Amino acid sequence: MNGLDNPVAASPGDMPGFPPGDFLVESYTQRCGRDLSAWAWSLGFTFGGLVPVLAERGHHALDS
Repeated sequence: MNGLDNPVAASPGDMPGFPPGDFLVESYTQRCGRDLSAWAWSLGFTFGGLVPVLAERGHHALDS
């Protein structure tokens, strides 16, 4: 399913005229000279840390 089919799942890279994420990461790497080889791991770690927070908030929203 493409993100454009579901506005909740849409990402800026799916929108016409917005550059894809790979392009943005490559541009950032070239301009700043930073090593983003662990980017996927860092992103996964961040999202994994958000799961319990979002689950707790959802649980409280259902209780009220």
